[in-house]
Amino acid sequence: NDVDTVTTVTSNLGNAKVKGVDLFATYRQNLGPGRLDVRLDGTYMSRFQQLSAGGVLSQKVGTIVEADGTPVLGADEGGVILRWKHALSFTYTMGAWSGTLTQNFSKGYRAGNDLNDNPTFIGDQSLFDLNIGYRGIKNLTLGLGVKNLANTQPDTFVPASNQFQSGYDITQYDPRGRVVYANATYKF
Repeated sequence: NDVDTVTTVTSNLGNAKVKGVDLFATYRQNLGPGRLDVRLDGTYMSRFQQLSAGGVLSQKVGTIVEADGTPVLGADEGGVILRWKHALSFTYTMGAWSGTLTQNFSKGYRAGNDLNDNPTFIGDQSLFDLNIGYRGIKNLTLGLGVKNLANTQPDTFVPASNQFQSGYDITQYDPRGRVVYANATYKF
């Protein structure tokens, strides 16, 4: 017998309850011959509960595993839901020159269980970026910078799910480490 028709019905049987706060603050102060700008962009997550179609409830904030060490729902798709993450930048501008130092902070989280079934954790992480910009030529912006200035390495990570990479969490760390870059933008 040949199949004449296939009827597929899709439905969204799971749901998620999410609660958090995005924080944005700026401060500007004249300082010496220039100006200091301070900026904070942060996110605090207090709840991220996901219910599967089968009725399994996962508490996903600050962990990629359940209390027993099994992966939470979607751990292999989007990574961890961090409790706190921010970018704090200090920019000093003087004439056509500016310099910015940025701290990119992420709160640690529970990463799974070791071979003795003890919980393992990824610690807090602070990465610093530095860049210098020049706007002294009409319509031209030049930049030079360094991402991950101190070449900070991540905590050792062994995935609890099907993540293809071991050694570091691919959703939270750039494997290139320190990166030096230059850029130029011309508007016409």
